[in-house]
Amino acid sequence: RSVTENEDCLKDGRSAKVAIRRINECVQSKRPFFLGIGFSRPHDPFFAPKRFFDLYPLEKLRLPKAPEGAFEAPMEAYNANFKKAFDSMDERDGLEFMRAYYAGISYMDEQLGRVLDHAEGLGLLKNTVIVFLGDHGYQVGEKDYFNKTLLFERSCRAPLILAAPNLQAGGSIDRVVQFIDIFPTVTELCHLPTPSNVDGKSLLPLVRSKTTNWEDAAYSYVNQDRSVRTDQFRYIRWRGKLEALYDHHKDPGEHFNLVDDPEYKKVLERLRHKVDVMPEFRKPSKRK
Repeated sequence: RSVTENEDCLKDGRSAKVAIRRINECVQSKRPFFLGIGFSRPHDPFFAPKRFFDLYPLEKLRLPKAPEGAFEAPMEAYNANFKKAFDSMDERDGLEFMRAYYAGISYMDEQLGRVLDHAEGLGLLKNTVIVFLGDHGYQVGEKDYFNKTLLFERSCRAPLILAAPNLQAGGSIDRVVQFIDIFPTVTELCHLPTPSNVDGKSLLPLVRSKTTNWEDAAYSYVNQDRSVRTDQFRYIRWRGKLEALYDHHKDPGEHFNLVDDPEYKKVLERLRHKVDVMPEFRKPSKRK
């Protein structure tokens, strides 16, 4: 849906206003502070002001198309109820969905900009660490799906941007890292001790040298399904038995399953082992 009036009624606009007010309070206290700001968009429901929908005319959008001979993922890869609903959509429905998703991204980007502009106006950026991340990716027509919780690249990959006074601006690093690496990165940037039992490792050696040795594996799971992503490959195992292997150097769209290709036998064995030793999801213990 699009909204033409009273934009401040939307959650992300309210979140930006609260964040700005909280920043002012922290500055007045004259103490170091941590502020976590959670924006909802582009998550559904797809509410955003109409002017952001207008940025993406339907006639200029194109739904992704799988190439000839692409591997058809098993139904186990999807939420069956969602997949059935998406399969009933026509092309215009898909384009409207895409436009709404993109409008949400642009709307959220503006709200984040309001917060950063305010911080800059107060002179805070010269001594403030900023970490921007999303909690997951999203399928916008890839694999004929319009949601998250899949183990393909579009669902598993998320944005991560670091900014700090002692980091060079404008660079990018095309390496595989994980969310668990963020906490030790922030503690190092803030010159704070990192607890010895924390999983993950600081990204700063990678950021500063770009050539340091790095374990290029990231792990994802949804319910019973498991996946590991390295610099070149993604391996997926659904329901403990169905498999897929994709070579991102040749097939970034993950269209051609290489599980049965003898050329990739050793790669397959290595990534199978990585998934075999993945720790199970640790549920919180019940209080007695």
